[in-house]
Amino acid sequence: MLETETETKPSIYFVMGGPGSGKGTQCEKLTQNYGMVHLSAGDLLRAEVKSGSAEGKKIAKIIEEGKIVVSETTVGLLRKAMSQSDGPFLIDGFPRSMSNLQAFEAELGPCEYMLFLEVALARCIAAPAPRVARLRGPVVRARALARVRAPLRALASPWLPLLPS
Repeated sequence: MLETETETKPSIYFVMGGPGSGKGTQCEKLTQNYGMVHLSAGDLLRAEVKSGSAEGKKIAKIIEEGKIVVSETTVGLLRKAMSQSDGPFLIDGFPRSMSNLQAFEAELGPCEYMLFLEVALARCIAAPAPRVARLRGPVVRARALARVRAPLRALASPWLPLLPS
């Protein structure tokens, strides 16, 4: 568990890709075959919202407005989840930008490896449709769909600086 800075930190692997690219599926397989701990940034955010905590209420408002949760919030949730296990950790859906990566590394250290799953735009549009349908209000759903239907170039662009050339 992550308790002191002098302890050996567990291995951290980022699994990135668009909605519906198979991040969760691949993490499940890696967890089953190699005993890794799967942490989904999205699942952690949704669980915090569901908890009804003050932080969860802030997160819910940000998500309902169609905005991205700040790095420090997501890193804090990841830190908390990582403190409950020895790892190694598969983190899916995070980082989504260079600022996310920098915030993570400043607090928890570097990752060992980044796996980027590239899939067709049609798959990325179809996969989150059930989640979007559960959002409250037509304006919120329309904003969410607009984000999902962004061109593939725009969908991949937040990750491009994180990928090796």
